[in-house]
Amino acid sequence: MQKKAFFTVVLVLLVATGVEPAQEKRQGPSQGSNAGEFNYISVEEYENYFSYEPSIAKVQGLAIEYADVEPEKISRWQKQARIKALLPKLSVGWDKSTGNTYEIYTSSTNNYCVNGPQDISSGWDVTVSWELSDLIWSTDQTSIDTRSRLTTQLRNDILYEVTRDYFERRRLQIELLAGVPEGKKRTDKELRIQELTASIDAFTGGRFSRLIAENIKRKN
Repeated sequence: MQKKAFFTVVLVLLVATGVEPAQEKRQGPSQGSNAGEFNYISVEEYENYFSYEPSIAKVQGLAIEYADVEPEKISRWQKQARIKALLPKLSVGWDKSTGNTYEIYTSSTNNYCVNGPQDISSGWDVTVSWELSDLIWSTDQTSIDTRSRLTTQLRNDILYEVTRDYFERRRLQIELLAGVPEGKKRTDKELRIQELTASIDAFTGGRFSRLIAENIKRKN
């Protein structure tokens, strides 16, 4: 009856938290062992219960992609800065000027002014230049270095938070599977699992829970 009760508790837990067991892994008494002794169940064996959940590497990748802080992004910035040096700077100018000509004549008896033809001139010019030195050191590199440091710090913060939430959630799941008596303590653990699931969803744009649901549906 104790063994049957254990699995009843496990099944209730799995349904309540969205966990679908892969197979029964609890070991009974081994041959030659004392009555009531059970074989040790390793973390790897417990992981069989969560085969439909994304791995930590997958979750970290989802979080980095959702936050748009991939390491490749910094490499793209640096590459684009070097390519920019190959593109010319183009400037176009146009000007127009208008002038009037006056001739003044004086003599001992008369003074007069002659208005000459109006002088109108216009022109335009095109200038093309390259900053080939940017192929070695781009003037944008300082800005890229600052942004890359901020991006790296943000990525590390996200990875730390999502990794911590992932394994705290897994520890609680295993504790419940190992057998936690009904009551406030068990309820608190179940609520904490839901809270951590929501936190991971926030870091991954909801893809964590969607992947779990899709994997469960696929296995069924």
